[in-house]
Amino acid sequence: MVKFDPLKQEVLGCAHWLSEHGYLGKTSSGGNISARVPDENSLVITPSGKPYLPLAGDDLCVIVISSRITACSVWEQICNAP
Repeated sequence: MVKFDPLKQEVLGCAHWLSEHGYLGKTSSGGNISARVPDENSLVITPSGKPYLPLAGDDLCVIVISSRITACSVWEQICNAP
């Protein structure tokens, strides 16, 4: 999706920079990096378990954020608070 390409490049740039400067593993992902899409209910996020340095824009995921709570477990009291 071309409309997400600029934000994908920003997330990718952050992932590469953090990895190259030792903040994340060079051979593992070290976690996820994401950014909310402005004026939309979605975000761009790096895939789990993939090294950052070889990633390209097409490797990043665009996820639609739902307001529906699907699991709460430990936070059940907070989620159900009035």
